[in-house]
Amino acid sequence: MIIFAIIIGLIIPVQTAVNTKLSVSLKSSLLGSAISFIVGTVFLGLIILFSKSYLTLTTLQISKYPLWIWTGGIFGVIGLTTNILLFPKIGSIQTVLMPLIGQILMSAMIDSFGWFGAIIHQFNMNKLLGIIFAFGGTILIIFKKGGNSQRQNLKKNAYQLKWQLLGVFAGACIATQSVVNAKLGSLLSSTVVPAFFSFLSGSLLLSIILVVQKKFYISEQANNSRTNHPPLWAWCGGLLGASFVLGNIFLVPKLGISMSTIAILLGQISCGVVIDHFGLFSAPINTVNRQKLMGISLLIISICVLNIQ
Repeated sequence: MIIFAIIIGLIIPVQTAVNTKLSVSLKSSLLGSAISFIVGTVFLGLIILFSKSYLTLTTLQISKYPLWIWTGGIFGVIGLTTNILLFPKIGSIQTVLMPLIGQILMSAMIDSFGWFGAIIHQFNMNKLLGIIFAFGGTILIIFKKGGNSQRQNLKKNAYQLKWQLLGVFAGACIATQSVVNAKLGSLLSSTVVPAFFSFLSGSLLLSIILVVQKKFYISEQANNSRTNHPPLWAWCGGLLGASFVLGNIFLVPKLGISMSTIAILLGQISCGVVIDHFGLFSAPINTVNRQKLMGISLLIISICVLNIQ
């Protein structure tokens, strides 16, 4: 089960890379995100149909639930679209790490204050140490020494800072989406149905934005250029995203939320390092060194400390 959880964690960096390839080919991040959400929605809808987990929501049920309970897809749109924007700017490993920091910080706040109906867990020394280790590991991974002059490094770091902060914000949205979907799942006594509604609401939101912007089409420039035609695998981002959700649904009852989270995040970090090291999916090449491995070790320690009860 732990090995399977690590494999599930590998999906997220690959999904980001695949969606980025599609978005670049179509000359639109929003259109790439919309296609990913629509594919995921259809995939989850088919699973619900064939598993006979039919949607039985009534208008009375919908009206009595708070409005925020249906916003999981909105937070998912922000997280996914932001990752697509980040991937070519800061590379695969940072696209994994910066949202991870956002997830850790937002999760700590949600736990401490009981936002979105979450059970309150008081802020303690474990959480503080976990956050410190996470920041320390991230600094080791993203800090570059040597090669360029100090002035060039400072300029590059300043350029990347805005994208790194955006990645932290995306991670906070991802953490919020998880809590919102979990709350909806408890109300509906289902896990697949909330995932479906999350993808469906995300698809509708992106479709509305594209229609308003009159960009719900493949640009003429992308359509006329054979080199920009996306390969077949670039259309499967939604399948990867939906598979990740379903993998979580399967794993949590088997391993528990703490061990599942540790193993999945380990898979995410490891995959991000490999993609960065070899420059896979057109990512900028950032070779692995001892400093990055130390940073990854600190992040793994952070995840473990945060999950100590």
